[in-house]
Amino acid sequence: MKRIGSFFLALLLFSALALPAGADAPRTGAVTELFSAEGVYTDDVGNTESYAYHIPQLAAESPAAREINAEIRERFGSAAERQFQNMDGGYSLWSWHIEWHPYWHGDQLFLLLTADTNGGFTDRAAYGYDFAADERITNERLLSELGIPAEQYLERLREKVGRLFEDMYKDVPDNIREQAGMDEMRRKTLDWADLEQPVFLDGAGNVVTIVKVASIAGADWYYHQVTCYSAEETAALPAAKSPEEIAERKLLRVGTAGDYQPMSYLDPDTGKYVGFDAELAEDLAAALGVELEFVKTSWPTLMEDTLAGKFDLAICGITITDARREQALMSEGYFGNGKTVLCRAEDADRYTSLEAINRPEVRVMENPGGLNEKFARENLPDAALTIHPVNQEIPGLIAAGEADVMITEIMEAGYYVSRDHRLAAPLIHEPFTHGQLGVMMPKGSEALLQYVNSFLEAEKSSGRIEALAEQYIYGGIHQAGGEALPAAA
Repeated sequence: MKRIGSFFLALLLFSALALPAGADAPRTGAVTELFSAEGVYTDDVGNTESYAYHIPQLAAESPAAREINAEIRERFGSAAERQFQNMDGGYSLWSWHIEWHPYWHGDQLFLLLTADTNGGFTDRAAYGYDFAADERITNERLLSELGIPAEQYLERLREKVGRLFEDMYKDVPDNIREQAGMDEMRRKTLDWADLEQPVFLDGAGNVVTIVKVASIAGADWYYHQVTCYSAEETAALPAAKSPEEIAERKLLRVGTAGDYQPMSYLDPDTGKYVGFDAELAEDLAAALGVELEFVKTSWPTLMEDTLAGKFDLAICGITITDARREQALMSEGYFGNGKTVLCRAEDADRYTSLEAINRPEVRVMENPGGLNEKFARENLPDAALTIHPVNQEIPGLIAAGEADVMITEIMEAGYYVSRDHRLAAPLIHEPFTHGQLGVMMPKGSEALLQYVNSFLEAEKSSGRIEALAEQYIYGGIHQAGGEALPAAA
């Protein structure tokens, strides 16, 4: 008898191939093999089968990457462990062949795992990960980024799954169909076709879903892959340019960086967007009578994503500027803002002018790509400027002494001062600049712009803007001992 491998060998291979790497691992090293083994096995009665186990892991250390790796290990790694245990005992076994297929789209990776046996059983799973953001790509996020409403996607998915079921069983005789309960099997298959099933982009950019189809023999179901949208179809999905288009689609897609307290912030604990602008976006969707989906963008790519139509409009604390108006459409202002200083409370008397900050010994820290960085580079050339990728971490770093000053908006300064007694905003009532926040959308959306302007005027007239300001901004400034700031007229 020939026995290859053991449970202990499996564990050794697991640890030997688990190569740690940072979240910014290059594409060539972004995925390693958690487990890799191939061979031929002969059981105690002389049956011989080949096997191949190639089980991947993401070379990243973020919570999302660890979660995905744990799921892969539990689902596919445990199957390999059981097979090696069976080999040690000389038992007959199904021969598993587990493989993985990476599909890259920029910094986004979609990892497809396929497992097949000589007994006809299959397993399929797909995982999406954004290496730039160190985040899992959920079904909801993927569909939102593609501009596909969830309700529309489910309708098409069930249509295609129903057609797949009929094609698979079209040659089954009527008497067998009745005995097997085919109507009930079809109902189960359609019930399984929901947004809990993995959705991913394949190498060609097609939108694919892994679905379960009920079986008339053997397993309860078999896994199949269904292409719901071709790459050509998704490329043709434009941003809505009028309220009528949004109403017809029954969905408003709003771009947000999700890193800007207290305006629009993605709460990592709940996975929901919160803040002044998050609620304003909810109000706008309610006024339109449609669902709301937030689409993640970033400050460096905000304009690019807006012009590319990745969302209908952007609301995330965006200052109206001439440069932005040259490239895109900006609404009328709905809230006044300005650049000010955030520093440690003990230094409040020190940083009361640009001249006091613009010194080589003063450490200024900003997030990349936004107007805060632009202002610091233009007005503080002699200060020591550091760019930190996570905006919401900067106030804490200043409080801890890792930097001295952050140039930010009065809203953000007031928010953090009210929540951390170590911080101060000495010029919060005398900002360096005076501006307005607005809603941004691509040119060609003039009908939508007109609607948004009317909506914003109604929000101001009803007192809603003032209420949001009191909840998210004024309250914090009041707690800090200052006066309320005026909203946009």
